[in-house]
Amino acid sequence: MPSFLRKFLSLVAAGGLAWLSIAFCLGGIVPYDFVESKLPPSALTDSWRILGADQLVSASERALLGNNLKKAEQAASIALRRDPSHGGAATQLALTYLRQGKTVEADRFAERAKLLWPSRCSTNLSLVRYWQERGQAEKGLANLPTRCKS
Repeated sequence: MPSFLRKFLSLVAAGGLAWLSIAFCLGGIVPYDFVESKLPPSALTDSWRILGADQLVSASERALLGNNLKKAEQAASIALRRDPSHGGAATQLALTYLRQGKTVEADRFAERAKLLWPSRCSTNLSLVRYWQERGQAEKGLANLPTRCKS
């Protein structure tokens, strides 16, 4: 009898733990739910997360749309440091520097973006916008691949 009772209690305990595990996962409970802190949960997860270059470029685009030039420059610079071959980050830096009035750096990064991603339509269309803002729209259109014009 004690052997049967021990097996039964072990089975109930294992079943309970399995149920709790599934309930926590399906209920959206994450590790920072158990942290006692005055900070919002996003502040705790941001330090755990390492953003890739694409996410940083997106953050830079949002900051540029919100006219937060410092944050846009910072995000694009980090993206370019994480992935030096990322043409989108170089394009973002060019657009940010242009808005800041740093035309020499902006031109340098626009040329770099063209060298890094010469056939990517999104980069080339952003560079057309860049050169249009610089008053040299023909330079941007001359470098635009034909498959991006349609």
